[in-house]
Amino acid sequence: MYVKDLDNVARESYRILNSKGIMIISVTHPIKWALEQQKGNIKTDSYMGYLSETSISWCIAGSKKMDMNLLTRPFEVYVNTFTKFGFRLETVSEPAVTDEFVLKYPEFLSDRKTPYRLNLKFVKP
Repeated sequence: MYVKDLDNVARESYRILNSKGIMIISVTHPIKWALEQQKGNIKTDSYMGYLSETSISWCIAGSKKMDMNLLTRPFEVYVNTFTKFGFRLETVSEPAVTDEFVLKYPEFLSDRKTPYRLNLKFVKP
């Protein structure tokens, strides 16, 4: 989500990995951005929803007001990009915020029932 040229990442990863090499992609789940837009927290007018690929500015350090630009991409963009360059998708996981995390950071209580990460395991055949 911090890389603009995802094609280059997929191409070069495939090139340098040995056969049966593994590429793990872990990003903030794309549904998070749709939910943040509903809450009015997205800082761009160009965000067009879950199925869009959009650059947004997001605060990564709470009260320190440290904004960072990132790209929101739908799930299919990651899958289609890496399989286009020869990878095989082996595993998908969509973990939510854990109860232990919510106990430490109660502000994430509303995130408990939605996926927080999108983790993809690709293998080079």
